[in-house]
Amino acid sequence: VLGTRESFPVRQRVIKTLTDSGRLTDKALPLCFFHEDMTELSLAGSKLTRPALMAICSACPRLATLDVSSCFGMSDEAVLHVLRNIPALTSLNMGNCRKVTDAALAHIAAHGGSLRHLRLGGCFNVTGEGLLSLLRRLPTAAHVLELGLGGLAVQEGALAAVASRFSSLEVLSVAYSDAPRDALVAAAAALPRLRALDVSWCPHADAELFEAVGERCAALQELTAVGIRALTLQALMSMLYAKSHNVGVDTTGDWRELAVVRAKFCALTNASVEPVLQSYPELELLL
Repeated sequence: VLGTRESFPVRQRVIKTLTDSGRLTDKALPLCFFHEDMTELSLAGSKLTRPALMAICSACPRLATLDVSSCFGMSDEAVLHVLRNIPALTSLNMGNCRKVTDAALAHIAAHGGSLRHLRLGGCFNVTGEGLLSLLRRLPTAAHVLELGLGGLAVQEGALAAVASRFSSLEVLSVAYSDAPRDALVAAAAALPRLRALDVSWCPHADAELFEAVGERCAALQELTAVGIRALTLQALMSMLYAKSHNVGVDTTGDWRELAVVRAKFCALTNASVEPVLQSYPELELLL
């Protein structure tokens, strides 16, 4: 049974149970537990060392999706090993890997041509220069669908690179970053397929940002703005009205209504948003 594909979800549940209890260490599972035909693997939050992590990735060369977020052993060397040994990897989540530096981003730029989903949020040893270099050098940037840059040094140059090179981008997170408002608006408006944007806890997110989202982000359907006090009732209504108006006059089929707004820890209350929900009954507003 353990050699069949049907066992792979069971294996992942075992891994998650060990990880959740803090017991996924080098000796917790034999290497043969990780099958060469597995296509998805999450080691998020594990205590695996770098050699063990690299050995597991060598044992799973057909992975398409790998989550090593908050993984103890994820380092620059491990990133290079992953990219060299899993050539068809399309989704890599290495968020909150504190040992990762600019060298890892250089490896991604050189060897991450198959990646379509890349999450780097919380890699605090990555510099603004390293991030900018990756965004400018990744040869397959036009095919990337998701970028997670939360907590990184996302400055004007980085956003300009995203706007000019990542034309297929659908999901962008700059949460907890110091992203400049005008550059963020310009980038979001320049991405024709952008459907989800996360600006949670961004200090420069203000009412003008939300108004611009409604006026200029045609495909956007999900906005996450947790902790943004500037998202007042008036700002929310202005954004929704602008979006709705543009959908109504659209002749191209490009414009979409906002479907989800996540706005916890903002200036909104359940009572204050009742008129909003009456005007936009299809909107999912999460407070």
